[in-house]
Amino acid sequence: MNSETSTDTLIKKLEGSSEYKVLKRLSPPRQYNTPDGTATKTAVYLDLETTGLNYETDEIIEIALVPFRYSTDGKVFELLEPYNELQEPKSGPISEEITKITGITNEMVKGRRIDPENGGDKLVHGSGGIFR
Repeated sequence: MNSETSTDTLIKKLEGSSEYKVLKRLSPPRQYNTPDGTATKTAVYLDLETTGLNYETDEIIEIALVPFRYSTDGKVFELLEPYNELQEPKSGPISEEITKITGITNEMVKGRRIDPENGGDKLVHGSGGIFR
């Protein structure tokens, strides 16, 4: 039995139980529409996860940036190299409520720091500038 068949068998067995939930890793396509010669622009989708909703006391625990190219009529052509970092909050452990909302655990962020210099060159090099 090859490993793919073995994995499929295990997944079916786990899904048949009320004790387990099987999630498949998302593999988004890099290209959405075929470039058609129209002028393009570059934008960045930003997602922040925090320890709460108060900007004065709560902290950012994850930053994710997905740069993409699109046309002025709104057609997305391609996703560029994404950037993602986690950070352990200085204020203490992540609450169970925030873990339920974000899926981010204390184990995931332990000892991690968001380094603003780390992602700078990986971000979008658009026409005439760099987005940070």
